[in-house]
Amino acid sequence: MRKHILFIVCGLLALTACKLEDTYTQTNVQDLVTVKGDNLINDFGYTLTVVQDAVGRANWQVEDARYFALYDVLNRQLDINLKEMVRSRYLVFFDYDESEEYPTDPIEPYLAAFSGGFLNVGFYITKAKNTNNAHPVNFYLQMDNNHLYLHVVHVGNGEDLRFMSKDDLTYEQRLYHVPVDEIPHYNQFTMVYHYLRDNGSGTPVLDEESYNIR
Repeated sequence: MRKHILFIVCGLLALTACKLEDTYTQTNVQDLVTVKGDNLINDFGYTLTVVQDAVGRANWQVEDARYFALYDVLNRQLDINLKEMVRSRYLVFFDYDESEEYPTDPIEPYLAAFSGGFLNVGFYITKAKNTNNAHPVNFYLQMDNNHLYLHVVHVGNGEDLRFMSKDDLTYEQRLYHVPVDEIPHYNQFTMVYHYLRDNGSGTPVLDEESYNIR
């Protein structure tokens, strides 16, 4: 399910989710869903009935589990052909300490949005193939005058991707969520992370980027 960098806000999700009832068929829908019994409920409250399943029900049917799903809509009743699912992990916040040095390993975001009563954050990490390194990702909150910063910290365990061949690298998709009532009050919310960019000479450069979630 790896895609180009794309931040999906609620309005864009509505293009694929909210209008499903007006469509007989639709292929390759990407959607945030929650397991309820035998069905999937997307963040706009639509019930999706799985009638074709390439994932395997035993692999995803965990009550209240959240997923980023890829599926085809087969009819107006919202029967679906389930093609892929990525399990969302519960997002745990830590306090950001400006005096501490944090790892700056890159991530590639594709999702940063509030929907379904959750903050949802999704991205890819890049790591060496055939590595046993766990590559943990930590989240740190920093409050500054009602401006809340979410620092996404990827711990690459010493792998410097700038000097590694693409043939030696692999991508891993990560998805996290946290209920909105667990987020402190704020007026502005920004995600901060590091990414690799081309400096024009063909050599990747590590840089910091921010994205205003709300």
